[in-house]
Amino acid sequence: MEKSLITHITTFGIIKLNGANLFVKQKTKDMKEFINKNLFKIITIGGILILVWLLLQQCNRNSITDKKLQIANENIAALNDSIRIVTTNNGKPEADKLSFIVDKISALAKLNADLAEEVKNTAGKVNTIIKSDVRIVHDTVPLVVHGQMIDSTVTTNFSFDKNYSVGNSRKLNGFTQYNLRNGKSNGTLNTDEIRIRFVTGIKDIDKGKPTIFLRSDYPNFKVDSLVGAEIDPNLFKPRNKQHLITLGFNVGWTPFTYDFIKQKADFSISRIGASFGANINLSRLINRKQ
Repeated sequence: MEKSLITHITTFGIIKLNGANLFVKQKTKDMKEFINKNLFKIITIGGILILVWLLLQQCNRNSITDKKLQIANENIAALNDSIRIVTTNNGKPEADKLSFIVDKISALAKLNADLAEEVKNTAGKVNTIIKSDVRIVHDTVPLVVHGQMIDSTVTTNFSFDKNYSVGNSRKLNGFTQYNLRNGKSNGTLNTDEIRIRFVTGIKDIDKGKPTIFLRSDYPNFKVDSLVGAEIDPNLFKPRNKQHLITLGFNVGWTPFTYDFIKQKADFSISRIGASFGANINLSRLINRKQ
């Protein structure tokens, strides 16, 4: 009984497998006949799709070329720009100058070799670099002086200690000596300390125009030179606004379909469909609620 049952199952499996093979062969034959019959249409539609793809690639290359041209123009403007003193929102002076935009150090070296060398000498990945020369032109400084004479030597101690604002101060102290007998004099500056707080960075005043800024509340703070670069051309690239809801229109071509329930294949060269719908940006919706 068991042997008969096994034989029956084996025979049924072989029949089922042979039936599947015949089905595949028949569908393959149908597909070949379909392709031979509609070869010109298939080649035509394929050629159109390839042409559309090539046009999209060309548009992408044109976009990259336009972007490189824009960056080149901005770098030329930065080369010709000079330090401008502007007024901040709180009414204080600030030094501004256009920054370079590059994608690699070799490009920066062509614009400013000294700045590129500073990047090479810096450990780690550098995204932003700023270099500046500043100077302080002090007004007349009133010193606190104490003098005394021991034997024939007159010693004069002097000092200056001033806090201009938070993070900005100057401290001096020392002495001078004069010998009345031999006329010799000497002096020592024991302390000469200057603290300067400054703020610097790169801001985007206009899209695609990064500008270096440098400011300090230290009295008579002067900026003699100012140069910088963003080594990331995408940093100031205008970002496309992400809308909460976007509308879309799609066109598709489906020449072959197969119904697994009915086990039936269907070929149609003219099966072209279109759809119109709306998409919701869930990430922006979640971020808005947070």
